[in-house]
Parts: sequence; C-alpha cells; structure tokens
Amino acid sequence: MTALERTAYPRFKRRPTANELAEVYTPTAEDLAFVRGIARGPAPTLTAMVLLKSFQRLGHMPRLQDVPFAIIGHIRSCLRLPSDTSLEVTPRTLYRHHQSIRDYLQVRGWGREARHVAVEAAHRAAQVMNHPADLINVAIEELVRQRFELPAFGTLDELARHVRAIVDRRLFDSVLVQLSEEQRRHLDQLLETDQLGRSEFNALKRSPKQPSLSHLDNLVGHLRWLQELEQPATFLSAPSRKFRYLSRRA
Repeated sequence: MTALERTAYPRFKRRPTANELAEVYTPTAEDLAFVRGIARGPAPTLTAMVLLKSFQRLGHMPRLQDVPFAIIGHIRSCLRLPSDTSLEVTPRTLYRHHQSIRDYLQVRGWGREARHVAVEAAHRAAQVMNHPADLINVAIEELVRQRFELPAFGTLDELARHVRAIVDRRLFDSVLVQLSEEQRRHLDQLLETDQLGRSEFNALKRSPKQPSLSHLDNLVGHLRWLQELEQPATFLSAPSRKFRYLSRRA
C-alpha cells in the first residue's frame, strides 16, 4: 500500500497548534446558524460542528474516533458547551449530519460519478507517470476541483494501482508485438543467471566505479558491450515522457 505521507491526501495533525485551531476550526456565524438548524442538544451539536469543521479541512468525513482531542476541545469551547460533552449520536443522526453537511458545503458524495472522475484523472496521469502516489495526487486534485467528497485513502490507492496496471499492460503489449522472436529470445537471455546468481541484466544496469585506469578499461569494455545490444528505439513507441519518467524512477 502506498504510504499516505507521500501523497496530498488530507489528514489531521495529531497536535494542531493554537493558531491552526483558531484559524481552521473556529466556527463562523454561518456555521453556527447551520448547525443550530440541524442539531438539538449538546452532544448532537458538538458532533455536527466537529464533522463540519473537519470536512472543511479534509474534504472527507472522518471517523469520530479519529478526530484529535485538541480539535474537539477547541470546538466545544467555542460552542460554550459543558466540558463533559462528547461526540455521541445515533447512526441515523450521523447519516443525516453527513448529508446535511454535504449540501451545506455544496459537495457531492463519493459514488459512481466521483469514481469515474478519479479514474479518468488517474488514467490521463498514468500516460506519463507511474508511481501510485503521483496518480493519487492527480485524482485528489481533480475530485476537489469538481467538488466531490474524497473517499477513504485505501480506495484511492486501490484505484490508482488498478489504473496503472491497465495502462502499463497496454504499454508492455504495444512493445511486445513489435519484437521479433530473436529479440524476445535475446531479452529473455538477459535474465538468465549463472551459478552466482548474476545475469546480463545486472551488468546492463551496472553503474561505473570511481575513475581509475583499471576502472576506465572496464568501463570502455562495458560500453562496447552495450553498443552491441540492439537499440530499443526501433520498437519502443510509447510516449517519450513516460519513458523519461520511468528512467528517473529506476
């Protein structure tokens, strides 16, 4: 699974600063009016406001147990609720809060249309990118731009990997059909190993050693061997940007 930290997927800071709490999680007059219209009582009011401010920050509905205590405490203080007020509502009320918050923020929930948008964005990106984190970031940007709720991170990760597999398989197939039997046999030989587990592929990607006369002779011999190999330009027809991306990641 892709490391969440390597993506732009929004998440809570475990220890938000006082400035962040004040700037991001302080309810506005409009927020207060909205929450008072959908919630009654201390716990439902606190829960609705925590969900609202969290959604405004994250772009997706968090699990209540994942909201840092500092955020809950700050919002509870802003609402002037008793210090023992907790996040506690029935599943039905929670569902209604979710729907009302999406309507208030004019954000469409995750569903078939949102998934289509994410897949299309990731597919376009996969023509020139290959790392799942990059594809996830492109999908997030497009979902936010079109005002869709973000799904769980695992959903985006699975989506990006699936799209990459499809695009790369088409890329591999487009190269494979252009290879002759002799070219395929030669490529297969690159992966054959000797008794020590070494192969020509290992030699193919070997980096030059520190400059010296003996190492220079080895490097010249290595370059001559590389020049004897058939150049890939004759059968690699994929977008050049994709190859440049893959070469940087290699």
